[in-house]
Amino acid sequence: MDLTQYLIESVENKYKNRTNLWVDSPFEKITLLSNDERGKWGEETVFDFIQKLTDFDVEWTGDYNTSQKDGVYDIIIHHNGKKIRIEVKTATRGNTKTANWQHENIYASGKWDKLILFDIDFFDFYITIIDYNEMHFNSRHPIFNRKPTLRNNQDDKYKFDFGNSQQKKGIRSGLTFHYDLTNPDEKLFADFLTNKLV
Repeated sequence: MDLTQYLIESVENKYKNRTNLWVDSPFEKITLLSNDERGKWGEETVFDFIQKLTDFDVEWTGDYNTSQKDGVYDIIIHHNGKKIRIEVKTATRGNTKTANWQHENIYASGKWDKLILFDIDFFDFYITIIDYNEMHFNSRHPIFNRKPTLRNNQDDKYKFDFGNSQQKKGIRSGLTFHYDLTNPDEKLFADFLTNKLV
């Protein structure tokens, strides 16, 4: 048996027979990016949303978010003499019929003021904004009914995953905005960002 040829053919067969639910999605190429590339795209995109749709004085920290003395965050809003530290977590829907979004490395130790979950679906996206004091790390969140999971061998990095149920609960509670690319409403999105970010 030629093992190399077998491996090449088995990968090719697996690839040919896979189901790609992202076909025709304008976001399909995002799924080809590495986790770091996707995260950076998400941070920059959320920064652009805030800059274009609100009047806030906003900065994007780029690659410097992990070396700051006052926390771990991606975006800063300066508002009424106050610095609001925003951590952005970008997730793409899994390539499965049951929707899920995985948010990794969320700190419990007060390193951010607002958490933005930027969740990409096939033809839409969800933005959830949670204040630090609204985040529950040791119990189920009262709105999303999910408990964050402490990562293996970590003492402060949590995973907080969403499904369709969490998105619906977030929309009903006003913590989540659903933006449909086929029926966009920039005014409503701008109002959501303005009201939730300060």
